[in-house]
Amino acid sequence: MLTHSKTICHTHAVKGVIPMLVLTRKTNEVICIGDKVQVEVLEVRGNKVRIGVRAPRDVLVLRKEVTDKLHDPRPDTPAITRLRDPEPLTTPG
Repeated sequence: MLTHSKTICHTHAVKGVIPMLVLTRKTNEVICIGDKVQVEVLEVRGNKVRIGVRAPRDVLVLRKEVTDKLHDPRPDTPAITRLRDPEPLTTPG
């Protein structure tokens, strides 16, 4: 366990899964991912947490359930939730 600036950090390792850094945050506190992405806790109400993500336009930000549907190989997946062979994002320049 690491402690820094009153934030308690844990890493959890599960066999075959990338370790997860677990941070405790309060409303209006921010987590930075690299130099360009910020995740802010906007509201906590019961078991729901509203978060805001600030990221450059070229960074794709999706909920996991959306990416799962996009990568679903079943042909019967509704077309509205599935992209056909999405092209990889390229960085400008």
